[in-house]
Order: sequence, then structure tokens, then C-alpha cells
Amino acid sequence: MAKHLYTLPISYATAVYLVDKDKWAKMDPAARDFLQAGIKQMETDAWKLNEEEGAVGIACNTTGPCPYGLPGGMKRFDPSPEDMRLLRQAMLETVLPRWAKRCGEACAKKWNDTVGKVAKLNATN
Repeated sequence: MAKHLYTLPISYATAVYLVDKDKWAKMDPAARDFLQAGIKQMETDAWKLNEEEGAVGIACNTTGPCPYGLPGGMKRFDPSPEDMRLLRQAMLETVLPRWAKRCGEACAKKWNDTVGKVAKLNATN
């Protein structure tokens, strides 16, 4: 049985909600505002839930308290600043460049101009 828990998050999930541009343009502005506000709230709620579930998972696997039963008793190890630096380095030097090559130049540029700007990551360094 595992005795140690390293809390470095290395996975992610994505979700995209799309609507046809012409249909969006024809939609009542109040309806568009309502949808945009709802999606923004859902995004905020999802991030909060992710943080809460992560904390519960760590608590349940280590020393608790655990709302689902007895804690697992694993010894917790959190990433150091150096671990985080190495994670970013791996993302910039290996993960993103390999993904950009598979995705193609136009795709990588679009990612850099959108998601990359928000995440402060460039897929073609």
C-alpha cells in the first residue's frame, strides 16, 4: 500500500461551450448576457469545486479530517518551489513544443493567441 502522497497537480480537464456565430448574433442581447453570466458563474463554481475536492482528497488520503471515513494515514509531501520551476520548464521545453508540432503551425499560433495568453505559456518557444 502507498505510504506517501505527493500533491503536485499534473492533470487537467477542459470544457468548451460553443454556439453558432450567426445564431448568437440573432439572439436577444438579454439572452446573450444571461448565458454569458451563467457560464462565467459555472466556471467560478467549477474552479471552487476543484479546489475543495482536491483538499478533501488530500485530507482523506493523509491525516484527515475525512468526511467519507477514516483517513488513509499517508505522509503528505508538497511540491517545492524548485519542483514547480521544473514542472514549468518541462511544460515549456517538452510538452508544449511536442504538442505544437502535432497540432501544426496555425493551430499552435491560435492556441498561443488565446489560451496561451491567459495561461502565460507559449507553445512555440
